[in-house]
Amino acid sequence: MAVPGFGELARYDTAVRIAAFLAVLPTIVYLHAGTRHGAAALGLPAHRATLAISALPAPLQTLAADDVENFLCCYKHEFGLLDAE
Repeated sequence: MAVPGFGELARYDTAVRIAAFLAVLPTIVYLHAGTRHGAAALGLPAHRATLAISALPAPLQTLAADDVENFLCCYKHEFGLLDAE
């Protein structure tokens, strides 16, 4: 059920906080808002809702799923600069 003004990122953040309270860590990378842009910039299949850790480039496979999400979101703008080099 959609709640006006409560979008994709808010739903994700709420789910992450509930999971953290329950001591449940994500085992797959959820693509939402910024993480989707970062995945697309790296040429990953950003049209999906999630990515398996095994679908990521080897250096990212060493990170936990939530760390990959942070990485994709935080550095999404820098990934576009890779093509310019």
